[in-house]
Amino acid sequence: MVGNSLKIRKLKQRDIAKARLLIEKAFSDKFCSMTSLDREQLTSSLCMEKIIDVQLHEGHRVAELDGNVVGIISVKSWKSPKTKSLDLELVKTALSEYGFLGMLNVLLGLILLDESVAKGHYYIEHIAIDESYRGKGIGNELMTFAELTALSDPDATKLTLVVARSNVRAISFYEQRGYQVDYIEKSQISKAVLGIKHWLYMSKRFVKDNNTK
Repeated sequence: MVGNSLKIRKLKQRDIAKARLLIEKAFSDKFCSMTSLDREQLTSSLCMEKIIDVQLHEGHRVAELDGNVVGIISVKSWKSPKTKSLDLELVKTALSEYGFLGMLNVLLGLILLDESVAKGHYYIEHIAIDESYRGKGIGNELMTFAELTALSDPDATKLTLVVARSNVRAISFYEQRGYQVDYIEKSQISKAVLGIKHWLYMSKRFVKDNNTK
């Protein structure tokens, strides 16, 4: 366990390179399927860098331990400013690296991964922990941060997330924290583009004292 030495703070410009690496490694299966690259090729792909960069927004927080960024989480609400999942530079880079059909696959993948947030909800876009620091409670600390953020909003009713049905370890982790499956979505398009056919939509509802409203 990391104890009081762990800090959770806003993502800063100096963290971008490590943030890219954490997200790329945590979701490499999706990115490999979307780009038709192998894991080694992902690290040198300029398009992959841009794919991640357009998703890094104010809702990101990093976990810092002894001066090192060891985890990242992204939380947004229905009140959050709309962020771009696509931009012209990304489209140009995808076209240059992957050709026209490859570019379309990347754009479709980003659209599939871009979840809208319903009124009253907070949504965990992603959470990633450095492989060397897993099992030390960092994921729990980041999830606690997300839950406290949502709880501090008197208008929030629940915190939501989406996870691949095949990710049994993550599902177990969320269930231990009180998240329940709302429904399962099946998508052949997602299977073709992201390599994932079934998605679990999970949530944790908040029971708030009337005095907090």
